[in-house]
Amino acid sequence: MHVNKVHSVFTIGRVAKDLGEDEDWLWDVANGNGPGGRRHLGLQHR
Repeated sequence: MHVNKVHSVFTIGRVAKDLGEDEDWLWDVANGNGPGGRRHLGLQHR
């Protein structure tokens, strides 16, 4: 039994829309160029 399965995959455009954010902004955050120079983007499924 595999426990580390991917259950859902979303495009960054879809995630940006769901968050009510601009897609370019989300790309910058995901690439570490966003607020605070973050190196990863952690999103939690609701």
